[in-house]
Amino acid sequence: MTSGDSPIGISLSRQILDHGDYVVSGISQTEFENDNERGKNFKHFLAQVGRGNTWKERLKVIALDIRCAAPAIAGFNMQEAPVTDQIYNAET
Repeated sequence: MTSGDSPIGISLSRQILDHGDYVVSGISQTEFENDNERGKNFKHFLAQVGRGNTWKERLKVIALDIRCAAPAIAGFNMQEAPVTDQIYNAET
């Protein structure tokens, strides 16, 4: 997930790890390094992960450079996107 340090990302990671699955969690490195609420919450979550349960082996944290997202998004050409004329109708 790309916002692993958000409150929803932390909650979802807990549920996924508790279920026995693996999590790859992307975080903003600047948010993690700062002493703001988001960074503190994620550090608290990491402390819980390291307390003897098997979560540590199934969690991979990756620092994301959010400055690189804009060029990637700007380079997406809408004309090349797949287009479909079919609309899902729940009644059919």
